[in-house]
Amino acid sequence: MIARRTLNPTLSPVVNGGQSGYAIKTGPKAEDTLTGAREFIERYCGQIDRIVSDFGPMTAKELELRATIVFVERDSRRPGQHLDHEAFAAQVQELKPQFSSGEVGAAITELRTKGYVRVDDEKV
Repeated sequence: MIARRTLNPTLSPVVNGGQSGYAIKTGPKAEDTLTGAREFIERYCGQIDRIVSDFGPMTAKELELRATIVFVERDSRRPGQHLDHEAFAAQVQELKPQFSSGEVGAAITELRTKGYVRVDDEKV
């Protein structure tokens, strides 16, 4: 909420290639906020750029699936929680049945390849 008041973003409807959605653009106070956050931005610039590059072009639906995958993977790290790859994918599918098993598998592979989750054939 603080960021919203500080940056004062605008939400504009957009249509891109037949798909509609929204573009969030900075508001008039963005420069003041960025100036105050300069040290943080400089420290984490590479990581921020990577996240924006990896996830920025995705739709809300694509982000929803990936967020669920990361949640399930992090939850499986608790003591006594060990899922093999098949059980991991099945748990994601159970939480998000609107995604096909192919979509789930492809997203898990993508996140594993990029280093966001640790999933192998034996344990998560």
